[in-house]
Amino acid sequence: MKYERKTFWLDRPVLVTGATGLLGGWLVKELIASGADVLCIIRDRTPKSEMFRTSLLDKVQVIWGDVRDQDLMERAL
Repeated sequence: MKYERKTFWLDRPVLVTGATGLLGGWLVKELIASGADVLCIIRDRTPKSEMFRTSLLDKVQVIWGDVRDQDLMERAL
């Protein structure tokens, strides 16, 4: 079962909003470990978040902006 979960995410594009939040950072960490191609929309720098404290930011694609920006969301999707 564990093997299937890892291969399911392998090279899949995944959009994560809230990546600098408590749950979002851990979600991104797990997706990266599973081989997903992660894109994060980040509004603000949050230095104490998991994304910034570790090297996660270097392992994902980042779009800086707000999810309420329709043009940004269309570009991301």
